[in-house]
Amino acid sequence: MGKEKGYDLVLNLYLHADGNTFFFNGCTNDPVVRALFNDVRFRQACNYAMNRQEINDNVFLGFAKLPDNIQDSEYSPEKANALLDEIGMTERDSNGFRLSPDGQPVSILIEYPTAAAMYGVKQASELFAAQLQEVGLNVEPRGTDDAVLTERAISKDVQIGAWETYIGATDKDALFTVQPGWTLWCPDWAWYEGHPTITEKPADMPDEFVDYVQAVQDRVQYQPRSPEDAALYEKLLSVYKDHYWALVSLTEVPTSKIIAHRLGNVTRTGSASGFLRSFEIIYIKE
Repeated sequence: MGKEKGYDLVLNLYLHADGNTFFFNGCTNDPVVRALFNDVRFRQACNYAMNRQEINDNVFLGFAKLPDNIQDSEYSPEKANALLDEIGMTERDSNGFRLSPDGQPVSILIEYPTAAAMYGVKQASELFAAQLQEVGLNVEPRGTDDAVLTERAISKDVQIGAWETYIGATDKDALFTVQPGWTLWCPDWAWYEGHPTITEKPADMPDEFVDYVQAVQDRVQYQPRSPEDAALYEKLLSVYKDHYWALVSLTEVPTSKIIAHRLGNVTRTGSASGFLRSFEIIYIKE
C-alpha cells in the first residue's frame, strides 16, 4: 500500500536514540543517597533489579536488544535483595521501604528531561522506578524541564539522571554513556593529569573514575581502532562493566520511518543521527 501511495515504510534504521540509560550521580548533595551510590554493591543491586525485557516489551514493543556486549543484563530480584541486605539495608519503614544501613529513610529520584518523551525515557523511568520499588527501594520518577534539569545536575541535585543511549554507547569508537563531564553524572569527576581548568584531583573522586577519565583522554593520542586505542577501549569497557555507574536498559532500538519517494539522499538502513532529517541534506526530486 505504501508503494502505491508514493512512500516506503522503513523498519531497519537505527536513528539517533538507542534505548535509555540511568546515570548514578556519585556526588549528589543528599548524603544518605550519596553514600549508597558510592557503594558498588548498591549499583549492582539496581542493575539486577532492572527487568530489561519488561522495558523492551512495554516501551519498544520487543524490538530492542539487551546490552549484553557492554553490561550484565541478568534480571534477578533475588540477587538484588541479597546485595541490599549485605550492604546493611535490612530494616524497613512503615511503608515497607528499606532504610539506610544506619537507619535513615532513603528517598531516591529518577529525573528525565521532559523533552525526551520521543525516546521512551518517561515510560522506561517509570518502569525502572517500579522495579526498584519491588526490591524495597523508595524510588520515584519525575520529568523535569531540560534547562532546569541541567541546572540541577550542575548543582549536584540530580540523583539518578535518565537519558537516551546513543548508538555510540555500544561502538568501539565511543562509549558515550560514560563520557567524563556528562552533566547527569558528577560534574566534578572529569579530572585528569594536565586538565586545563581542574588543577587538582577532587578528593572524593573514586580511583576507577580517575583511571577511566585518564584512559578517555589518552585515546585522543591514537588513531581510532589502532592497537593502542583498542587496548585503552578495553580498559574503559572493563571499568564500565565492573562498576555500574551507568545502567543501560536496551540497545539497537529500530526507528520506523515513512519516506516519500520524492525525497532523495535519505538513508534507509544502518544508523545515523538526527541531522540527516535536515533539509540541508535531503532534497525533493523533480
